Amino acid sequence: MRSRMRPCATLVTSALLFAPGCVSLLPGSGPLAVKEYAITADPGVEPLLPPRRPSRLRVALLDTDGLFQRTEFLLRGQDDPSSVRYLAAARWADFPSRLVTECLREQLRLSEGIGEILPHNVAGSQDAILRGRLVRFEGLESKSSWKAHLVLDLSIDMGEGERSVPLPRVDVTVDCSEPTPAALARALSLAVTRGTEEALPPLRVILGSTDDRLPRTAPDS
Repeated sequence: MRSRMRPCATLVTSALLFAPGCVSLLPGSGPLAVKEYAITADPGVEPLLPPRRPSRLRVALLDTDGLFQRTEFLLRGQDDPSSVRYLAAARWADFPSRLVTECLREQLRLSEGIGEILPHNVAGSQDAILRGRLVRFEGLESKSSWKAHLVLDLSIDMGEGERSVPLPRVDVTVDCSEPTPAALARALSLAVTRGTEEALPPLRVILGSTDDRLPRTAPDS
């Protein structure tokens, strides 16, 4: 069965950095050309099965640590996880936690398998809140290849006086087609889509919709 959920689309814009006092990275070179990337949910996602009871789920802004509170792409060594570096010429259009939060919310909304999905910054009542932490949103680099790596810790807060229910950790790795920022942006977009798919079955169970006939992402051809 082919997947009904399509990967997040990748948006790319270009910009030039002109900062007072900055120097070129190479002798004689001009201003540093920087590309910005974003991830957005694919509006072509086909609906999943409806929930057994209506629910209003709010998606809270994901927490994260200092490594991912920058817009520059982060690369981590595959053989040495303690080795990290940032790409000066490739950055996200917003902070990773905000991008992933919005894409996660939009993917859940487009799935039509949970109920009404509310953004984190709009007032109103809800039946539950999806909270989480963005643990990894990075590229893993070796001498010849890159991989996209996404790790999310998610939980459901069922309301005042109710306990928080943790979901299984989402840990997704996607091979990049080539070791470039554009390929990494596409692979991380796909990782967010696959991560959403992983979170859907337990999320539906917690919210009272336990139909297990959910489509899965087709393997790469």
